[in-house]
Amino acid sequence: MCPYGTVTSLSESPLRFGLLYAGTDDGRAWMSHDGGYAWNEISKGLPAERWITRIEPSHFDEGTVYVTLSGLRNDESAVYLFKSMDLRRHLDGTSKEIFQGKNLNVIREDPANKNLLFVGSDFGVYASLDGGKHWQGFAHDMPNIPVHDLAIQAKAHDLVVGTHGRSAWVAPIEALEKFTAEVAAEPFTCSSRRKSRPGTLEEGPAHLVAPGRNQGTVLLVQRRQAWCRRTEPAE
Repeated sequence: MCPYGTVTSLSESPLRFGLLYAGTDDGRAWMSHDGGYAWNEISKGLPAERWITRIEPSHFDEGTVYVTLSGLRNDESAVYLFKSMDLRRHLDGTSKEIFQGKNLNVIREDPANKNLLFVGSDFGVYASLDGGKHWQGFAHDMPNIPVHDLAIQAKAHDLVVGTHGRSAWVAPIEALEKFTAEVAAEPFTCSSRRKSRPGTLEEGPAHLVAPGRNQGTVLLVQRRQAWCRRTEPAE
Protein backbone atom coordinates (compact mmCIF):
# COMPACT_ATOMS: atom_id res chain seq x y z
CA MET A 1 0.00 0.00 0.00
CA CYS A 2 1.47 3.32 1.13
CA PRO A 3 5.29 3.55 0.95
CA TYR A 4 5.28 5.67 4.10
CA GLY A 5 3.24 3.11 6.02
CA THR A 6 0.80 5.71 7.37
CA VAL A 7 -2.94 5.02 7.05
CA THR A 8 -4.90 8.13 8.05
CA SER A 9 -8.45 6.88 7.49
CA LEU A 10 -9.99 3.40 7.56
CA SER A 11 -13.69 2.58 7.08
CA GLU A 12 -15.87 -0.46 6.40
CA SER A 13 -18.96 -0.34 4.20
CA PRO A 14 -22.17 -0.58 6.26
CA LEU A 15 -23.73 -2.52 3.37
CA ARG A 16 -21.18 -5.27 2.83
CA PHE A 17 -19.03 -7.13 5.34
CA GLY A 18 -15.34 -7.03 4.46
CA LEU A 19 -15.56 -4.12 2.00
CA LEU A 20 -12.90 -1.78 3.37
CA TYR A 21 -11.59 1.62 2.35
CA ALA A 22 -8.28 3.13 3.42
CA GLY A 23 -6.67 6.52 2.87
CA THR A 24 -3.02 7.40 3.38
CA ASP A 25 -0.99 10.52 4.04
CA ASP A 26 0.23 10.74 0.43
CA GLY A 27 -3.21 11.24 -1.12
CA ARG A 28 -3.84 7.65 -2.15
CA ALA A 29 -7.09 5.72 -1.61
CA TRP A 30 -7.43 1.95 -1.44
CA MET A 31 -10.24 -0.60 -1.48
CA SER A 32 -10.41 -4.21 -0.30
CA HIS A 33 -13.21 -6.70 -1.03
CA ASP A 34 -11.93 -9.43 1.27
CA GLY A 35 -11.50 -7.84 4.66
CA GLY A 36 -8.03 -6.45 4.03
CA TYR A 37 -6.15 -9.41 2.52
CA ALA A 38 -5.81 -7.76 -0.91
CA TRP A 39 -6.02 -4.06 -1.78
CA ASN A 40 -6.72 -2.18 -5.03
CA GLU A 41 -5.81 1.46 -5.49
CA ILE A 42 -8.66 3.83 -6.46
CA SER A 43 -6.70 7.09 -6.35
CA LYS A 44 -7.26 8.26 -9.93
CA GLY A 45 -8.39 11.89 -9.84
CA LEU A 46 -7.18 12.56 -6.29
CA PRO A 47 -4.46 15.17 -5.64
CA ALA A 48 -1.08 13.64 -4.90
CA GLU A 49 0.84 14.11 -1.66
CA ARG A 50 -2.18 15.36 0.28
CA TRP A 51 -3.37 13.94 3.58
CA ILE A 52 -6.60 11.92 3.24
CA THR A 53 -8.56 12.99 6.31
CA ARG A 54 -11.64 10.80 5.91
CA ILE A 55 -13.19 8.10 3.72
CA GLU A 56 -16.93 7.63 4.21
CA PRO A 57 -18.72 4.69 2.50
CA SER A 58 -22.38 5.27 1.68
CA HIS A 59 -25.18 3.75 3.76
CA PHE A 60 -27.37 3.43 0.65
CA ASP A 61 -25.20 2.59 -2.37
CA GLU A 62 -22.34 0.09 -2.24
CA GLY A 63 -20.62 1.91 -5.11
CA THR A 64 -20.58 5.34 -3.48
CA VAL A 65 -17.80 6.63 -1.25
CA TYR A 66 -16.90 10.14 -0.06
CA VAL A 67 -13.34 11.39 0.48
CA THR A 68 -11.93 14.54 2.07
CA LEU A 69 -8.28 15.59 1.92
CA SER A 70 -6.29 18.36 3.60
CA GLY A 71 -3.33 20.39 2.36
CA LEU A 72 -2.64 21.88 5.78
CA ARG A 73 0.62 19.97 6.14
CA ASN A 74 1.69 21.34 2.76
CA ASP A 75 0.97 24.94 3.83
CA GLU A 76 -2.05 24.96 1.51
CA SER A 77 -5.69 25.96 2.03
CA ALA A 78 -7.20 24.23 -1.00
CA VAL A 79 -10.57 22.46 -0.91
CA TYR A 80 -10.56 18.74 -1.53
CA LEU A 81 -13.94 17.00 -1.45
CA PHE A 82 -14.67 14.02 -3.68
CA LYS A 83 -17.54 11.62 -4.31
CA SER A 84 -17.41 8.39 -6.31
CA MET A 85 -20.64 7.00 -7.78
CA ASP A 86 -19.02 3.90 -9.30
CA LEU A 87 -16.12 1.91 -7.91
CA ARG A 88 -14.78 1.42 -11.44
CA ARG A 89 -14.52 5.15 -12.07
CA HIS A 90 -12.33 7.82 -10.59
CA LEU A 91 -13.58 10.09 -7.82
CA ASP A 92 -15.39 13.22 -8.98
CA GLY A 93 -15.18 16.60 -7.28
CA THR A 94 -18.40 18.02 -5.82
CA SER A 95 -19.60 21.60 -5.53
CA LYS A 96 -17.32 23.25 -2.98
CA GLU A 97 -17.18 27.03 -3.52
CA ILE A 98 -18.42 27.70 0.01
CA PHE A 99 -15.37 25.90 1.45
CA GLN A 100 -12.85 28.14 -0.30
CA GLY A 101 -9.81 28.59 1.92
CA LYS A 102 -10.95 25.96 4.43
CA ASN A 103 -9.24 22.60 4.88
CA LEU A 104 -11.71 19.73 5.29
CA ASN A 105 -11.24 17.19 8.04
CA VAL A 106 -14.25 14.87 7.93
CA ILE A 107 -17.41 14.05 5.95
CA ARG A 108 -20.44 12.04 7.09
CA GLU A 109 -23.50 10.74 5.24
CA ASP A 110 -26.68 10.56 7.29
CA PRO A 111 -27.84 6.94 7.66
CA ALA A 112 -31.53 7.93 7.35
CA ASN A 113 -31.34 10.38 4.43
CA LYS A 114 -28.90 9.75 1.58
CA ASN A 115 -28.97 13.38 0.47
CA LEU A 116 -28.05 14.75 3.90
CA LEU A 117 -24.29 15.27 4.25
CA PHE A 118 -22.18 16.97 6.91
CA VAL A 119 -18.61 18.25 6.60
CA GLY A 120 -16.25 19.35 9.34
CA SER A 121 -13.64 21.92 8.38
CA ASP A 122 -11.02 24.08 10.05
CA PHE A 123 -13.75 26.74 10.32
CA GLY A 124 -16.86 24.91 11.49
CA VAL A 125 -19.54 22.54 10.21
CA TYR A 126 -21.38 22.60 6.89
CA ALA A 127 -24.42 20.66 5.65
CA SER A 128 -25.90 19.70 2.31
CA LEU A 129 -29.51 18.69 1.70
CA ASP A 130 -29.04 17.58 -1.92
CA GLY A 131 -26.20 15.08 -1.84
CA GLY A 132 -23.38 17.62 -2.00
CA LYS A 133 -24.57 19.86 -4.84
CA HIS A 134 -25.07 22.84 -2.52
CA TRP A 135 -23.71 23.53 0.96
CA GLN A 136 -24.48 25.93 3.79
CA GLY A 137 -23.16 26.66 7.25
CA PHE A 138 -24.50 24.46 10.05
CA ALA A 139 -23.24 25.98 13.29
CA HIS A 140 -25.32 28.99 14.31
CA ASP A 141 -24.35 28.81 17.99
CA MET A 142 -20.88 27.28 17.59
CA PRO A 143 -17.68 29.33 17.50
CA ASN A 144 -15.72 29.38 14.28
CA ILE A 145 -13.30 26.59 15.24
CA PRO A 146 -11.64 23.51 13.72
CA VAL A 147 -13.87 20.44 13.63
CA HIS A 148 -11.88 17.21 13.58
CA ASP A 149 -14.64 14.59 13.76
CA LEU A 150 -18.37 14.08 13.30
CA ALA A 151 -20.57 11.23 14.49
CA ILE A 152 -24.26 10.65 13.77
CA GLN A 153 -26.24 8.93 16.52
CA ALA A 154 -28.93 7.14 14.51
CA LYS A 155 -31.23 6.26 17.43
CA ALA A 156 -31.06 9.69 19.04
CA HIS A 157 -31.08 11.57 15.70
CA ASP A 158 -28.16 13.71 16.88
CA LEU A 159 -25.03 15.03 15.20
CA VAL A 160 -22.05 14.96 17.58
CA VAL A 161 -19.28 17.41 16.72
CA GLY A 162 -15.73 16.96 18.00
CA THR A 163 -13.68 20.17 17.95
CA HIS A 164 -10.06 21.14 18.54
CA GLY A 165 -9.91 22.69 21.99
CA ARG A 166 -13.57 23.71 22.36
CA SER A 167 -15.17 20.50 23.63
CA ALA A 168 -17.92 18.47 21.93
CA TRP A 169 -21.22 19.77 20.60
CA VAL A 170 -24.53 18.00 19.91
CA ALA A 171 -27.20 19.10 17.44
CA PRO A 172 -30.61 17.45 16.85
CA ILE A 173 -31.00 16.62 13.15
CA GLU A 174 -34.24 14.61 12.98
CA ALA A 175 -36.03 17.41 11.11
CA LEU A 176 -33.28 17.51 8.49
CA GLU A 177 -33.42 13.72 8.13
CA LYS A 178 -37.12 13.97 7.27
CA PHE A 179 -36.56 16.82 4.84
CA THR A 180 -36.50 14.76 1.66
CA ALA A 181 -36.93 15.90 -1.94
CA GLU A 182 -40.58 14.80 -1.83
CA VAL A 183 -41.22 16.86 1.29
CA ALA A 184 -39.46 19.90 -0.17
CA ALA A 185 -41.68 19.78 -3.26
CA GLU A 186 -44.88 20.12 -1.24
CA PRO A 187 -46.42 23.50 -0.34
CA PHE A 188 -45.68 24.53 3.24
CA THR A 189 -47.99 25.92 5.91
CA CYS A 190 -47.09 27.89 9.03
CA SER A 191 -47.84 25.78 12.10
CA SER A 192 -47.11 28.14 14.98
CA ARG A 193 -45.38 31.37 15.82
CA ARG A 194 -44.29 32.38 19.29
CA LYS A 195 -41.70 34.23 21.31
CA SER A 196 -39.03 32.29 23.15
CA ARG A 197 -38.83 33.03 26.84
CA PRO A 198 -35.57 32.87 28.81
CA GLY A 199 -35.29 29.77 30.97
CA THR A 200 -37.99 27.78 29.16
CA LEU A 201 -38.09 24.77 26.88
CA GLU A 202 -39.34 25.36 23.34
CA GLU A 203 -40.03 22.75 20.65
CA GLY A 204 -39.61 19.86 23.08
CA PRO A 205 -36.69 18.86 25.30
CA ALA A 206 -34.12 18.98 22.50
CA HIS A 207 -34.11 22.80 22.42
CA LEU A 208 -33.04 24.52 25.65
CA VAL A 209 -32.99 28.30 25.85
CA ALA A 210 -30.35 29.57 28.27
CA PRO A 211 -31.48 31.96 31.05
CA GLY A 212 -31.42 35.63 30.15
CA ARG A 213 -31.18 35.12 26.40
CA ASN A 214 -33.87 36.44 24.05
CA GLN A 215 -34.00 34.14 21.02
CA GLY A 216 -36.45 36.29 19.08
CA THR A 217 -39.32 34.84 17.07
CA VAL A 218 -39.41 31.13 16.32
CA LEU A 219 -41.30 30.18 13.17
CA LEU A 220 -42.22 26.53 12.70
CA VAL A 221 -43.08 25.41 9.19
CA GLN A 222 -44.72 22.02 8.69
CA ARG A 223 -44.30 19.87 5.60
CA ARG A 224 -46.26 16.76 6.57
CA GLN A 225 -44.03 15.01 9.12
CA ALA A 226 -41.01 17.30 8.77
CA TRP A 227 -40.52 20.41 10.88
CA CYS A 228 -38.33 23.29 9.74
CA ARG A 229 -37.22 25.84 12.32
CA ARG A 230 -36.25 29.42 11.58
CA THR A 231 -35.37 32.04 14.20
CA GLU A 232 -36.02 35.67 13.35
CA PRO A 233 -33.93 38.43 15.02
CA ALA A 234 -35.19 39.71 18.36
CA GLU A 235 -36.87 43.10 18.32
